[in-house]
Amino acid sequence: MYRYQLEKANDWFYFYGVDDNHYPHNMHQLPEVAETFFPEITKQPLKIVNGKLVNSPMAFPDNGIIFLNTAGSIYYSQTIYQVGHELCHFHINANMVDIHLRPNMFWFEETLCEISSHLFLDEYMKRLGWDNKVQSMPYDSYSQFLLSEQFIQPFNTKALFLTYSQEIEYLKNHSTDRLKNSYVAKILLPIFRQQPSLLQEARKLRNIYSISDFNTFLNAWSDCVSLEHKSAIQEIKERLLLL
Repeated sequence: MYRYQLEKANDWFYFYGVDDNHYPHNMHQLPEVAETFFPEITKQPLKIVNGKLVNSPMAFPDNGIIFLNTAGSIYYSQTIYQVGHELCHFHINANMVDIHLRPNMFWFEETLCEISSHLFLDEYMKRLGWDNKVQSMPYDSYSQFLLSEQFIQPFNTKALFLTYSQEIEYLKNHSTDRLKNSYVAKILLPIFRQQPSLLQEARKLRNIYSISDFNTFLNAWSDCVSLEHKSAIQEIKERLLLL
């Protein structure tokens, strides 16, 4: 397995060995892109391991490690998609022991981290463009592909605001349902594209996951965030109640 030290970060290393490419070209930009969405995240030591590992991708913030599971480092878009998601979990650093003890709103973190993936793909496309010689799907095309019908499962998002509805109780108990999380992410993504700094506020969710009512949960998040982001959380409510 190769090791690559990422510049412009405090002790960030990328380990990869799933293909014959000796230089992970697009990872060079990762610290700067990560700082765009999560200021000061690069001050925390981090090891990113891209390999065939069971149950990965996943993040262990307290241990300073992220595991990816891609088809290879040369699959640039898939790599950035996964690392964008896991860096979001790394940033939030929720108490996973407590989360697994009871049903809760952790599914919303999964949704925000899905949004994070697409914002990372957007930023990479903006900064680097695309080399058509690369065999991977371009960043913007990959984002569109993962938001297509085959990767989402529409459902009645209005029901999320009904206490003990089938929809909200399901997500509380199945926080990693990627199809449903991706559907909600697709609805909310325009808000975050308009105001990407809102993603920084995701860390404030980690202390309120035990709130059982979704509207109360969003209100509690709104109470925690800066004034400039309160209207965006109101828009989150409005978009989900429209469908």
